[in-house]
Amino acid sequence: MPQWLLPTIRLMRADKPTGTVLLAFPMLWALWLASGGHPPAKIVLIFLIGAFLMRSAGCVINDFADRDIDLKVKRTKDRPITSGQISTKSALALFIGLLFAALGLLLFLPNSAILPAVVAFVLSTLYPFTKRFFVTPQLILGLAFSMTIIMAYLVLLNNLPLTAWLLFIASTLWTVVYDTFYAMADRDDDKSLGVHSSALFFNNRDLQVCLVLTIIFLILMLTIGIINGLSIYYYLGLILASICFVYQFYIIRKRQRESCLIAFLNNQWVGALIFLGILLNSLAS
Repeated sequence: MPQWLLPTIRLMRADKPTGTVLLAFPMLWALWLASGGHPPAKIVLIFLIGAFLMRSAGCVINDFADRDIDLKVKRTKDRPITSGQISTKSALALFIGLLFAALGLLLFLPNSAILPAVVAFVLSTLYPFTKRFFVTPQLILGLAFSMTIIMAYLVLLNNLPLTAWLLFIASTLWTVVYDTFYAMADRDDDKSLGVHSSALFFNNRDLQVCLVLTIIFLILMLTIGIINGLSIYYYLGLILASICFVYQFYIIRKRQRESCLIAFLNNQWVGALIFLGILLNSLAS
């Protein structure tokens, strides 16, 4: 294996696919709902590749933006840029390459996908820098991730029905919740370094705020099921996802670092169970 390959993989977080998984599931919800359960395989593949490229580019620019901050944090001081394994110029070149590769996918999609894709790329690029001046940068990440829902509906239907907007809002709130769990693990470091996060902004009401956002998310997803006349399989998926949320809030009740990270990772199951419900609904119909 070339010496440069492993640090590049680590910089892109290709060895830690959780972020790509969390980005991909709302996109898959949208593709299946917008298509009535039968999205074209080509479109699904393009969106999945795009999710990987978008998340990888976001990780690269995040480490570039945080290179001075990461040096001061034990958990991040050995990242490829801060440890000197990859230069800042090489990181920027990789980011630009990933960006162009992602934009190249737009050549295979209708023109209606261009605007939301550009908005998503801009928000993803700005996200790491907003930690310096915006009290809830997790909201920017949520908007960036959820733009794939807008893309899915525009590509498949060329319009944005109520379901698209409800799903967009739900996905954004869900992202804020699970990324706040992640930020809770880094609360002390972020506070000492003077960078913003939703965990710091919500302060000692972090669990209450996340609980309210989670309840709103579940209500929105329930509404989507009713509007679209989805079957019992969808609601079973929501019930199982709700159980995941109960587990998450239970383990983070003492705000221990490791528990917060486990809760963050557990959200992959939330995305998977809801998608399974949507998939089984389409197969049953």
